[in-house]
Amino acid sequence: MSTGAEEREAFRTLPINLLLKGRLCLLAGAGHVADRKCRSLLSHGARVVLVAPEAGEGVRDLEAAGDVVVRREGYETRLLTELRPFLVYAATDDDDLNARIVRDAAALGILASSVSCWREGDFISPSQIPWGRGQVSVSTEGASCRQAKFMRMRLSELLGGEREFLLVGVDLRSVTLSEFERVRPDAARARVVAGMLMHLAALEEFALLATCNRLELYAWARRDEGLLSAVLRLLDLESLADRAYVKSGGEVVEHAANVVAGSFSEVMGETQIVGQFKAAFAEAFERNAAGVHLQILHDRALATGRKIRAAAGTGEEGLPEIVADVLRRRFPSRAKVLVVGAGPLGREVAARVAELPGVRLSWANRSLARIPDAPPAEKLPLDDALADLSRFDAAICVAGAREPLVLARHLPENEPAPLLVDLGLPRNVAPELAARPDITVLGLPDFRRPGRDREARTALARTLLAGSGVVRD
Repeated sequence: MSTGAEEREAFRTLPINLLLKGRLCLLAGAGHVADRKCRSLLSHGARVVLVAPEAGEGVRDLEAAGDVVVRREGYETRLLTELRPFLVYAATDDDDLNARIVRDAAALGILASSVSCWREGDFISPSQIPWGRGQVSVSTEGASCRQAKFMRMRLSELLGGEREFLLVGVDLRSVTLSEFERVRPDAARARVVAGMLMHLAALEEFALLATCNRLELYAWARRDEGLLSAVLRLLDLESLADRAYVKSGGEVVEHAANVVAGSFSEVMGETQIVGQFKAAFAEAFERNAAGVHLQILHDRALATGRKIRAAAGTGEEGLPEIVADVLRRRFPSRAKVLVVGAGPLGREVAARVAELPGVRLSWANRSLARIPDAPPAEKLPLDDALADLSRFDAAICVAGAREPLVLARHLPENEPAPLLVDLGLPRNVAPELAARPDITVLGLPDFRRPGRDREARTALARTLLAGSGVVRD
């Protein structure tokens, strides 16, 4: 059995700079990784032929500009003998196919690299730092991408270049609910986006905040001409670029403080955003995407947000309280209420609703194990609850589903229909149900409580942060 040291010795790499100007390179794949490799090859003067059954948006832009030739077909060995490229990148989403491409290239004496497993290829691509008319490359010989990024960040600081806080985002003040519903990532997609953001060299630290009414990237970044367009593309905000807000320096800390204080929330002063903000930054620290500068931003935003709340007075209710108040007014004596979804917001809503007099609470979720024992409730499998929806007076939907859960077949016409409260994003209730005259559907816009003191809160944040010395403008 080989030791770790022997394995590392077997994969020692020799740094070289390839002269690619005018040379033909073949790139198999058309996703985000292939797009990034393609742009890197082009920036070093290579001629690029890309092969993939379908081309992503970024690749299509390069094709339209005449920068790359795209062959919309699956990879075949004959492409290597036909094109005889100088080097090959195997960047498909099929690990077995990537391995096969590398083997085919080796048989023909062509340099090749697999994005799936660098050990199968002839070379690995180091992390690069532009420096004047040259560049500095950093490699851990495949041992650790995170360590390579850390080394690149430290070297970048030594080599110079201005850094600043950066914020890119949209919320329900700047886009419509339908537009936001389209771009807001679910938890799985957010992890994928964060993984791709890790590869942007100028983005030295970042945290991604995605809630029911905002999508924001907080970052400590090196000033870079192409960074903003790359971030907008990865956040799927290119079509909304004219309404996305971009802030830098001290404005970022001020905005974060107002977010934490609930100044920009649909429900003025709502408290759920504090936990969401903390969780987003905690995840960034855990994945090593954030460091000392975002820690400063995080701490300053929370401290200032608390001062804003204390000075302005909360006075307003959070979303769970408002929903509970709507039910209390509509059903003053008794009601059968169903909560759909057992995430953080679902749990808060259930807790508030359970406190109402005369409420008999039922709770449904795909996984019954996720439904807590408190508050006491009838626990139901999701499909069973939806099939018997008409027996409830109200159904509050707070599930993180990608598609609507409550469909027309669950509420046939001429049968009793509950009051539907849809707090999901994407929305949990099918649009056709909202159009029916016999059904009342209340969505997030119906619970807006913007308040009258937004300007006062934002002015207070500016005053509290003035001269703090925390950020460089």
